[in-house]
Amino acid sequence: MNTRMLKHLAVVAGLVGSTLSVAVANAAIVNGSQLQITGTALIDAAGNVTPRDHVTGLTVPVPVNIEIASAGNLGSFVGYNSPNNPGGGYIGQMNPILAVGPFPISVFFAPGVVVGGAEAGPAQEANTFRLDSYGFITMPFLNGIFFLATGTGVWLDTLSGAVLANGTMQLSSQNFVAGQINSFSATFAASTTVIPVPGAAWIFGSGLLLMTAVMRRKNS
Repeated sequence: MNTRMLKHLAVVAGLVGSTLSVAVANAAIVNGSQLQITGTALIDAAGNVTPRDHVTGLTVPVPVNIEIASAGNLGSFVGYNSPNNPGGGYIGQMNPILAVGPFPISVFFAPGVVVGGAEAGPAQEANTFRLDSYGFITMPFLNGIFFLATGTGVWLDTLSGAVLANGTMQLSSQNFVAGQINSFSATFAASTTVIPVPGAAWIFGSGLLLMTAVMRRKNS
């Protein structure tokens, strides 16, 4: 293998490596990470959940503002860790969840976080959780009823729509009363992170193979 070929291979390998590193850097959601939210909602006997707006206090069937809990939220998504905003949580948006569907449906939007000033930690791109399945149970709890809803779905990059990770949702309400405003807490977790290999990497890889074949032919 001559020096010229080694230079070509080094360039191609560097381009492939840089492309893959960008993909890894953009995968802000990692296995096991969690995002916690709190709020109030109208939950009916069928298990439908209509969040109550965090700002206006209205319960309406449109995306509403929900607080993303930050205090003590260790292990959360990059950009939403408690060091990023010691003074309080960030505001996200949550769609109504219908127990009967339709699925899939985007139920939660986590906005992008721009780190600046005295804030610590990395920034976070906007993410959306798409719910693909959903179910709930109710059970006696102290003097009331405990409501537990669970679901599965995927985390998407809001701008590109790319799948970042598989995900789960768990929403619970203590002392639940159907048809009344109930306080709830919810956890959205990520698992099996998907880091797609960019198309450019495949192009460079193909070019590498072609270059190797051509050089071998010249040397033979």
